Amino acid sequence: MPTFTIQVVGKDGVKKRLVREGPSQQEVTDPILQQGYSIISVEENGQTEETIKSVTANIKSFFKKRDYSEQLAIATRQLAAMLSSGITIVEALTIMIGSASRRDPLREAFQALLNGLKEGKRIDKIMEDFPHIFTANYRGVVSLGMNTGALANAFTSLAEDLDKEVSMKKKLSAAMTYPAVTFAISLILNICLFVFVLPKIVTVISDLDVELPMITKILMAVMDYVCNPYLVIITLGILMFASYQIFCYVSTPVGKYNFDLIKLRLPVIGYINRCRYAEQFCRSLSLLVQYSVPIQEAIFLSGKISNNSYMEQKLVYPIIDAVNEGVFIAEAMKRTGRMPPLTVSLLAAGEATGDVSSCLKDAAGMLELELSSALQKALTLMEPIMIVIMSFVVLGIVLAVMLPIYQIIQNFGS
Repeated sequence: MPTFTIQVVGKDGVKKRLVREGPSQQEVTDPILQQGYSIISVEENGQTEETIKSVTANIKSFFKKRDYSEQLAIATRQLAAMLSSGITIVEALTIMIGSASRRDPLREAFQALLNGLKEGKRIDKIMEDFPHIFTANYRGVVSLGMNTGALANAFTSLAEDLDKEVSMKKKLSAAMTYPAVTFAISLILNICLFVFVLPKIVTVISDLDVELPMITKILMAVMDYVCNPYLVIITLGILMFASYQIFCYVSTPVGKYNFDLIKLRLPVIGYINRCRYAEQFCRSLSLLVQYSVPIQEAIFLSGKISNNSYMEQKLVYPIIDAVNEGVFIAEAMKRTGRMPPLTVSLLAAGEATGDVSSCLKDAAGMLELELSSALQKALTLMEPIMIVIMSFVVLGIVLAVMLPIYQIIQNFGS
C-alpha cells in the first residue's frame, strides 16, 4: 500500500507535514480535510520514475500549449446561435466541421465530439478528452445545460463569458507589447554595441599610457567576457540547466504553490494578478450559480479556473469548509482576506436579496474596470523605469570611454 507525505495548514495557520498510508490519494486526503486542515501538497513516496515522467510530460505540454480561448469563443457563439434556431447539436457540429479549414485548431476536437455523440456518448464526457481546450468550468456548464434541457442558453452564457475573457487577455497583451518591444530593441542595440563597436574603442583606450578609471576597467572586463565565446557558451549552459531545475521544481505541487504565491506578491504585477484572479472567480461563480450548481461545487470549479494552487488553498477550500459549516459565502470570503472588500460587500448584498448571480456579475465588471486601470498604471510606470535604466547604461558607457580621453587631455595641458 502506498505511503503519502502531505503538507497541511491548520486553522491556526501552522504548517504540518503528515505521513499517511492508504490505497489512493483521495482516501488519504478526505479524512484530513474533514479535520479542518487545508492541504498544500501531496507526494507519494518512492515515485521517482513517475515524477520524472510527469516532468517530461509537463515539458512536452509546455511546448505544445496554446491558448484556444478566442477560437473557442467564436465556435461557442456559433453553436449557441444554431441551437437557438432549432438545429440539433449533431447537425450544428457537422456544419461547423464542414465550414472549418483543415488548419483550424478546434477541428479535431469537434470531430471527436461529433463521433462521440453518434456513438451515444454525452458531450460533456467527450470534452474531458480535451482539457486543454474545454476547461472544467466549461464542461460543467455544458453538463448543466444538458440536464436542464437548456443547452443553447448554456452555450450563450459560455460565449459571453469567453468573449469577456478574450477581451481581457487582449488588454493584457496590448499593455505588455510596448514595454516588451522597447526592451527587445534596447537589448539588441546594446548587444551590437558591445560586440561590434566597443571592442575597437576599448582597444584604443587600453593602449593609452594613463591610469584607467574603475568604470573603464569594468567596461573592459565586460567586453572581454562578452567577446569570449567559451564563457558565453558556459553561461548559457548554466542558465539552461538552472531554468530546467526551476521548471522541474515548479512542476511539483510544492513548487507550484510557492510560484503561485510569488506571482501574487510581486510589486505591481502581483496586484494585477490578484485582480485578474478575483475577476475570473466572480464571473465563473456567477455563471455557475445562475445554472443552480451546488454552491460547494460552484466555488470549487471557479477556484480551478485560474489554476492558482495558492488561492485554492487560501481561498477556495476555506470557503467550502465554512459553507459546509453553515456560514454565509460572503462571511467565509471575508474571513480569508483574499478578495477585495467591495466584492465581499456585493456578495453579501446578493445573499441578502437572493440574487447572488447578478451581484457577482456586477463585482466581476467592477474588477474588470479596476484591472484595466491597474494595467494602465503599470504601463505608465514601466516606461520611465525603462528610460532610466537605459539612460544609466548609456551614461556608464559614455563615462567609461570619455574619462580616459579627458585624463589624456589634462596630462597634455599640464
